[in-house]
Amino acid sequence: MPAFLTADAMDAWLEPIKLDRGGREDLLVTLDGSSEAVASTIRQHIVDRRVNSVRVADPGDPSPIVPVAA
Repeated sequence: MPAFLTADAMDAWLEPIKLDRGGREDLLVTLDGSSEAVASTIRQHIVDRRVNSVRVADPGDPSPIVPVAA
């Protein structure tokens, strides 16, 4: 499952320390708030089927990720 992190939450999330119970609960509260903030900005759109094919993928061609008509 992805973690949606704001810039402020990223440092706390990636800090390599062992957390006690209170620290874990605090970090989960931070994750919850950060996830809601970031997830509310995510938009989706239909893209070309070529996105799923590594055989025809051209890393220099942005056209497969341009929104297409439904």
